[in-house]
Amino acid sequence: MKHKQQGMTLIGWAGTFVIVLLLALAAIRLAPVYMQYFRIADVIRDVPIEMQNQNNISPAKILSYLEKRFDIEAINVIVAKDIKITRQSDNFVVTADYDHQVPYIGNVNFLVEFNTMSLVRR
Repeated sequence: MKHKQQGMTLIGWAGTFVIVLLLALAAIRLAPVYMQYFRIADVIRDVPIEMQNQNNISPAKILSYLEKRFDIEAINVIVAKDIKITRQSDNFVVTADYDHQVPYIGNVNFLVEFNTMSLVRR
């Protein structure tokens, strides 16, 4: 008599369940971090649009705009002073470059690096 085995054993199901559980926990921990990053990226991307109709664009004006938007968007991972504003020819480059550490399990953490920038034309 030949018997064909089909399906997974209890140990196979348990292993699969643990892997799915660990991936789900990682997604739950990382989702807010990425949502926060997308809000920051939106604010940085909107700087040139906001500044296009302004006269005498300066780093101080850009920082003021960023502070207001960070308050509105409830961004608390970084503050406007953490944003780098550098002059490049006649333009300004606005850069948000930061790391975010998220606890995972026990003493295991995720370290996520983010970088976004936009060019403000004068």
